[in-house]
Amino acid sequence: MTEQRLTFVRTDDREKAYIGFFAKLNTRLSKVLSFPLRKVSPQGQSWMVLASLDKLRPDLAILYASFTRRKKLRIELYLDGGDKDANKQRFDELLMHKTEIENVVGEPLQWDRIDNRRACRVASYTKAQILRDADDQALLEWAAKRAVRFNLAFEPEFSNKTKQ
Repeated sequence: MTEQRLTFVRTDDREKAYIGFFAKLNTRLSKVLSFPLRKVSPQGQSWMVLASLDKLRPDLAILYASFTRRKKLRIELYLDGGDKDANKQRFDELLMHKTEIENVVGEPLQWDRIDNRRACRVASYTKAQILRDADDQALLEWAAKRAVRFNLAFEPEFSNKTKQ
């Protein structure tokens, strides 16, 4: 390496796999009448916005599906309303309802306050690799069920907050 430069390039196969997986996930979620699917076409990224849970501030509480670098698929509630202190406060309020939320989701969740960053995350993970698992029906089912359960668990937390 004479120039000491390393360039990473996304392959077409990976991009197509992301588009295919997230398109199938969107199709499944569109059949769930109560799910507030954000109808956006997949663009080939490793993540996809599924829904916004706060009607007044759509950027505050977003449901994502994302493939991580550690070979996992994550369904997550991501809190990022722009103000770090408000995000941390909202996360702490949700954490006080951890037991009830996890009961609705049906499993323990990973609660990441991420103190050194502006945003916070609550997530569920499963092992997955996009190039190997893009057509895995069980993985699609896992993601769709988690997204619906996350919406059931967290949407009331935001609709109640905005009604006050």
